[in-house]
Amino acid sequence: MSNNKIEGELPTSLSNLRHLIHLDVSSNSLSGQIPDVFGGMIKLQELQLYSNNLEGQISSSLFNLSQLVELDCSYNKLEGPLPNKITGFKKLTYLG
Repeated sequence: MSNNKIEGELPTSLSNLRHLIHLDVSSNSLSGQIPDVFGGMIKLQELQLYSNNLEGQISSSLFNLSQLVELDCSYNKLEGPLPNKITGFKKLTYLG
């Protein structure tokens, strides 16, 4: 779903896709915060959120994603420190 000029906030209903492995909503016009409920997508291996207008801090619930290999939140308006829980990503090979 990247590069589609999607606007608005990330829908929390995406978290219902519990067997989703790859989510790419990069290069859109998404705004708001990363929903806490995304931490329930326990099979997620790749999460691409880059090049949007997302704000706030990275939700600590994302650190429940133990299968995550790639997380890219770059080119947004995120702020604040990375949570200490980032060391819990045992499989993470790319952080952008």
